[in-house]
Amino acid sequence: MKVRCFFGLITGFLIFSALFTPTAVLAGNPPDQGKSTISGTSAPADGLTSSTVTIVLRDAGGNTLSGNDSVMITSSNSSTSFNPSSVTLDGSGVFYTQMKSSFVGSVPVTVTDNSTSNTQITGYVAFYQPGTAPPAPGACTDPAPGSTVQLTSAESAGAHSITLTWTVASNPVTYYLLSYGLSSGKYIYGVPNIGGQGTTSFTVGGLNTATKYYFVIRAGNGCTPGNYSNELSAVAGAAPTPIPTSVDTSIDTTSQFDLQPTDTPSDTPTSTPSPEVTVAPTLSSTGGSNSYISYIMLGVTALGVVCAIIGAIIYLVSRTASNSR
Repeated sequence: MKVRCFFGLITGFLIFSALFTPTAVLAGNPPDQGKSTISGTSAPADGLTSSTVTIVLRDAGGNTLSGNDSVMITSSNSSTSFNPSSVTLDGSGVFYTQMKSSFVGSVPVTVTDNSTSNTQITGYVAFYQPGTAPPAPGACTDPAPGSTVQLTSAESAGAHSITLTWTVASNPVTYYLLSYGLSSGKYIYGVPNIGGQGTTSFTVGGLNTATKYYFVIRAGNGCTPGNYSNELSAVAGAAPTPIPTSVDTSIDTTSQFDLQPTDTPSDTPTSTPSPEVTVAPTLSSTGGSNSYISYIMLGVTALGVVCAIIGAIIYLVSRTASNSR
């Protein structure tokens, strides 16, 4: 009797695994901002001419999303419209929409996946001044940020770090850029992206103790940078000092956008995140660690079904032998 109960429990568990494991493994994953792409053809900003927008949704493993996920296509720019504005994925993870706008510059496009906790993917499409020639391929059409950032403090945060705070620049802003050096107006180090539009502080690490550093930051929108802020200085490991409020207008901002540090501190990020969205690469429906996990789980499921059948046979044999007595 105990043997039959034991096999019955095992059989129930394996049947449950067989029924539900494949569904969990093969269900669609949420789209990933770093893997997905949104790209569109340039169009005049007359509110009438459409740009064809191509949207490719991929998960963190690089797999194109499929299934019946419903997505919404919107923009924070009120002069922009889409047709269609909602799409159901057809299994390829790729879909298209027609986009119109009367805004000159890079117009944000947001895709919201309603099936995966409202995961959002954002990209930009360029619209140019009506009556002018279309921008050359690769030309920057992003408008500059609406105002200049102001540094408000630079204070030691430890023996090898300094924390900066600043005011938020007016939109359009997609990132902030930091430049700093060992003397005023000469910036040999840099961090190309220290946060998005709402960021107001950043801690610079990997600094030499008792060394004075000079800092400036500026906002950027896509490929267009804004003006540099006022300059502030601080010493890593030193007590906080009063912060000047005047703006230093003598800063040399020549060729400071594409920073190439000659001696980047060890804790300073060296990669350069690109604020622009690139054209979708060749599609692939395979790749990523999720495929291996799926194969393993499907193998476990198959084994579970086999064990369930064996358990059922043992149970029937035991029941027949019992009745024969």
